[in-house]
Amino acid sequence: MQAIEQALISFFEKVAQKDKVQLKKLKQEQCFSVEQGRWCFTLPTLYSFLQHQDDVFSCIDYKQFRQLIFNSPINQTAKLYGAEITIADNLAKVDKSSYALVWQTRGLQNNQTDILKFVHITDTHLLNQPKETLHSLNTKKSLETVLSQSQIRYPDIDFLLFTGDISQTGTKESYMLFKSVIQQYDLPSYCIPGNHDTPKLLQHIIHNCPDNSISIIQLGKFSLVLLNTWVKNKEHGMITQCCLRQLEDHLKNSEDQFNVIAIHHPPVLINSKWLDEIGLQNKTEFL
Repeated sequence: MQAIEQALISFFEKVAQKDKVQLKKLKQEQCFSVEQGRWCFTLPTLYSFLQHQDDVFSCIDYKQFRQLIFNSPINQTAKLYGAEITIADNLAKVDKSSYALVWQTRGLQNNQTDILKFVHITDTHLLNQPKETLHSLNTKKSLETVLSQSQIRYPDIDFLLFTGDISQTGTKESYMLFKSVIQQYDLPSYCIPGNHDTPKLLQHIIHNCPDNSISIIQLGKFSLVLLNTWVKNKEHGMITQCCLRQLEDHLKNSEDQFNVIAIHHPPVLINSKWLDEIGLQNKTEFL
């Protein structure tokens, strides 16, 4: 069931991000209504559509699908991308009522639409247990201190941005530790994986963490673009051709936006032999 839930979350992520391929498929279905600013559907038609799109949904019946819809964090996921799932037409019965995924422009915490304020944190290198240390440093305590001081010094920030190597071990336990720290703050958190991370495990904690595609967070006049440079079993970084094309398309279609692009590996030489060797390998294509 976990694989089915992940497929459902991935589907709603793509719709919330206005993935062109996914929106084209939705528009081709007469049972759906894709209007300006929202996509309307019923649960039976969505179930039928998903069964034709992905074989994984054929493993469950409609009753199980309906239960999965209401128990999975799809609305929380949609909200990460500036969208929200609401009831469009309440007909008193779940199967007859229609629902809508509404795309919204995310507001800023500081209410200043021309200013973006955020705290940028990188390379936290969390371990599996709260008291473990890395080179004699308790990385969990270090992160807690940084966040505590940030809240005191910058009380009106819009979000927290973590740019890779959240974990030193890349394990589920380390990401649960990360979650236990950031959930103490009533702020959106965005992140990208570093070479020490395991992107798919990190996505279970921060759903907008990019993996095979870029993540775009709309913030008023700003777009926060999250890129994955992780390469399996390697220290250096690489942006896939697919993600480079997605980035190019986004930049062409967002000339009226201020784009903030976040990656883990340095895209330029920084005059450090060690870091230059493990930086972004296709920096010329990226720049």
